[in-house]
Amino acid sequence: DKFKRELIAGEVVDIDDFTRLVVKIEGVDCNKVSDKLATQGIFAEMAYGDLLVFIVTPFNCGKLALLADALNNIQLEKLEEDIDVDLDMQNVALRGEVTLVEVEEALGKVCAVEVGVYPPGVPVIKKGDVINQKAVDFIKKYSSRLFGLASGRIAVIK
Repeated sequence: DKFKRELIAGEVVDIDDFTRLVVKIEGVDCNKVSDKLATQGIFAEMAYGDLLVFIVTPFNCGKLALLADALNNIQLEKLEEDIDVDLDMQNVALRGEVTLVEVEEALGKVCAVEVGVYPPGVPVIKKGDVINQKAVDFIKKYSSRLFGLASGRIAVIK
């Protein structure tokens, strides 16, 4: 409750998991906020669109005032566009050998794995999807927060 009162830059989102603190900063690119916080030694569990998620434990709950202060004083950058999880990809049958490629090389190829943001852990790009430019841009933008990549590369059908 004290954190909620001290936070000016955004609002706390009520969720069922008391160990997670979710902060919504409307219209702000929270991936950039997360990166700026990291330079101050404050690490979010994840950032997604205009949301930041932090893990609160008995060991760090006494530092929530520092988090509120950091968020209130950080330069906020506008979210350029909403995350488009509808990447308009066509799902095709999987056949052929799987290979790992750099993200830029995946354009037009068939994805051999599911790729998505964790949490919540829901795939955004599904196995069998033809990877389009929106998918490539999504992977580049959120690569540090995605599951389904191997050392920044993606599995595709040869």
